Amino acid sequence: MDTSSGAPSSNPLAAAQRETSGAQTFEKYEYQYHWALCRILGAHEAADDYVVFIELHEDVVLATSTNETVARFEFSQVKNVLESGWTAKRITSVPKATAKKVTNSILGKMIQGVRAKPFVDKLNSLDLVATCGFNLPPKTEGLKLSIITIGDLHDDCLKDIQAAIDKELSTYPLPKSLRFVTPDLPATGFQDAAIGRISRLVDVIAPGAMCNASTIYRVLIDDLHRKGTVSFDFTDWNNLVKNKGTTHSEVAQVISSNTEKKGFEAFERDLDDILKDLELKSND
Repeated sequence: MDTSSGAPSSNPLAAAQRETSGAQTFEKYEYQYHWALCRILGAHEAADDYVVFIELHEDVVLATSTNETVARFEFSQVKNVLESGWTAKRITSVPKATAKKVTNSILGKMIQGVRAKPFVDKLNSLDLVATCGFNLPPKTEGLKLSIITIGDLHDDCLKDIQAAIDKELSTYPLPKSLRFVTPDLPATGFQDAAIGRISRLVDVIAPGAMCNASTIYRVLIDDLHRKGTVSFDFTDWNNLVKNKGTTHSEVAQVISSNTEKKGFEAFERDLDDILKDLELKSND
């Protein structure tokens, strides 16, 4: 049906929607996947080896190596929320339990996820990432930090958080690896931001190359979606990496397949065009 011409008409579906939570939930999950993609891009620029898992123990897990004997881990809980900065009370507030389910606070759930686990000593960081930021008093007045470690917190704030966690989890010291992170990935328009970061990465690793950033983006995000839906556990590390992880070599292959480096002939054509515009000959 052609709707490009003719007089404007009213929209028969222009009525208040009964339910919008589905779209909002989808956006929150998509933000997690795009944050994971941008974390991959950052790791790719900084290191020669890594593997990133999504929906494994936490929303996003980064391992510093594909070699399980040396790998260390970064666990991230990622929240896209439109509200004021989270306070100590907000992150340690325990929802009322129901007959079917005992719930934890946001921070309690994260700590419970690593408590007494075999990988706890291999954690580089345990990150709570929230687009709304954090309203946590710093030890040094006036500091505004995008990454807040427990060492950066004011003593009173730290005591309040520790007391709440002890009450919830029966006395458990806060992990030294715990961090509160305000992400630089925007809460909206994160798809375009991810594509822009792919272009920037290609400029860094292959200066002067031509690439289709949108194609690279689609391949990588589709792969993350596919692996994020894998719900099986794997006792073998290599099988886990193969079925659930995204590695440096896989990302490098995708970028290489969709990147064209300028050869000598391309530069020669560019030079001929410039000389023609200037009405010069090559010997001049």
